[in-house]
Amino acid sequence: MKVAAYTLVLVFSSLVPQGAQQDDDSLITLLTAESAAERNTPIPHFVLRDLKGRLWSDHDLHGRITLVTLERQDCHQCLRDLTNLSQLALAPDPNQPVMILALRFDRAPSAQAQDSRYPFPVLLGNELLQEPVGLPRTWILDYNAVIRDVIVGNTDVPDLKDRIRMVGARCRQRR
Repeated sequence: MKVAAYTLVLVFSSLVPQGAQQDDDSLITLLTAESAAERNTPIPHFVLRDLKGRLWSDHDLHGRITLVTLERQDCHQCLRDLTNLSQLALAPDPNQPVMILALRFDRAPSAQAQDSRYPFPVLLGNELLQEPVGLPRTWILDYNAVIRDVIVGNTDVPDLKDRIRMVGARCRQRR
């Protein structure tokens, strides 16, 4: 696997259940450089639990358009972003279904309790997970879990829907 100069290497071995297959010694590489460097990059291998205890991996993101938002509970812009994503999750576009996941960089109990109000899974990092530069950050993944669009900062629901439609249209053209 090629690794760009602007990467952050994360170790999640404590989150991989015993007996589960571990790729690349459970190293996950998440790009934290300029958003252009992230585009057209497959999402790295990961295994994380959500607030309800479900185990998620990168394999769960294949086969549909997915939004992955990187957030912190104490980030004002992140809270606004989560509100917009909640609106999107509660009123999805029937012509372009999308899965939404949030990846939390804070693990304080109060933050976890508040996260349960969102209508999408909230995945928890661990103490080894380092926060990328530029939050909130949202990746729009295609059907093959490849990052096709990156949003750094806030955006509104109509813009999110437009970006999702554009990624979906490009995916259909490739098929």
